[in-house]
Amino acid sequence: MQEHSLAFAAALQDASDGWLQPARCFPSADSDPSDLTGPSPLALMPYWREGRRLVGLEVVTEQQLLPQGPGQAIAALPTDPLGATTSVAVGNYANDHHYPGPDWPLAPKSCRWGGRWSGTPFCIPFGALLSAEVENLMAADKGFSTSHMANGATRLQPLILNIGQAAGAAAALAVARGVAPAQLPVRAVQEALLRDPQAPAAVVPLWDTPWHHPAWRQRQLAVLDDPSRLGADGRWCGPDSQPTEPCTAPPEPHEQAWTGTVTPDGEGGFSLALGADRRLPLITLEPSLHGWLNALSGPTSTTLVGCLNTAGPWLRVSRLAG
Repeated sequence: MQEHSLAFAAALQDASDGWLQPARCFPSADSDPSDLTGPSPLALMPYWREGRRLVGLEVVTEQQLLPQGPGQAIAALPTDPLGATTSVAVGNYANDHHYPGPDWPLAPKSCRWGGRWSGTPFCIPFGALLSAEVENLMAADKGFSTSHMANGATRLQPLILNIGQAAGAAAALAVARGVAPAQLPVRAVQEALLRDPQAPAAVVPLWDTPWHHPAWRQRQLAVLDDPSRLGADGRWCGPDSQPTEPCTAPPEPHEQAWTGTVTPDGEGGFSLALGADRRLPLITLEPSLHGWLNALSGPTSTTLVGCLNTAGPWLRVSRLAG
């Protein structure tokens, strides 16, 4: 397990061109038992699915993670009593729980997107990071304020990374302004995340506006100003709503060009045939390529650019070649 974790950390270093580095913060196995810190990037205990959580000013429940009406593809934005959006992080993992005995059916939480099953996007309000009892205490990681049922979706690492970034940004702002975290305007935290020079982070879920879209930040801010610009289907409803072309995603490490025949399965899935004896499941995280794939009516020969995940196995494609 340690080797796997270190390999994942090395992959993050590689993908970030060295910007992300393993922390040196945990005691090692041969450290003095009284040491609380040390040179290791690995915690002594392995991952736990669920542990103690903060009792926050807000508690995220399962109902807040789900679309609430027909035709809706995202959960409702969290708001304060004045109607201002209070989201500081976005997740989209489909809630899952594993109990002994018979299956415990849960409400539908998934949708078909980009050739795979994906959870429906939801937001985490700033109040879920703030202690209800201790003025200067915030929680990040999986310890923020959620119910047991909601934890089945909020525990996943992509969201937890965003929660940590939001908590860190809020802590820095609170120190700089000399106020308690709960006294910060949520908009200040949101703008700090959106304008972060190293890792700008979304605060509202826009299905059709990826991070590299030229209007990404403007659209995020516009939805904070006027939530009606975010449609119930998760799409941008403001001006200039034309989608980007399916060949505009930026290059990424280890990508390759793959030439073959894309075939839709009629149920939202796709595969790429590479000759007569090799076929790979095909997925994408790019909205424009998602649209291109869903417009296919039958087998189509093309060249796609993407990265092969041999552990999947699947091919994650980002754009059309050329």
